[in-house]
Amino acid sequence: MAAILELKYFNSFWLKKLDTIVEVENTTANLVSDVVDSADLELTAANANIGVGQLVTWESQAEGSGPYYIYKITDPTNIILNEAVDIPVTDLITFGPIQDFTYIPAAYEAGLTDWYGEDTIIQMLI
Repeated sequence: MAAILELKYFNSFWLKKLDTIVEVENTTANLVSDVVDSADLELTAANANIGVGQLVTWESQAEGSGPYYIYKITDPTNIILNEAVDIPVTDLITFGPIQDFTYIPAAYEAGLTDWYGEDTIIQMLI
């Protein structure tokens, strides 16, 4: 005698970056020159511990302004923020935790070899 069993399927998909993003750390840096109404920051030295989406603050930042995040890294000493800012060269720049994940996929699309996709299917008898 045949029987019909009803099943429910739950699918989940996960895309994650395995290499560059996980190496990001809280750190500090100095500027080459004043930044006046610009989103482009030029650092005095390359810093491999910074990444897209990190929170950016500085000593003279106006209270309540921002938040500012790294939008793009054009080379190891040049970064672009999510909007224009004014920062004197004397201020220490602080790079905090990643808080804005909006631009991460586009920023790392050139390195396709270290992306990982996972698919999970859960079947349940009801």
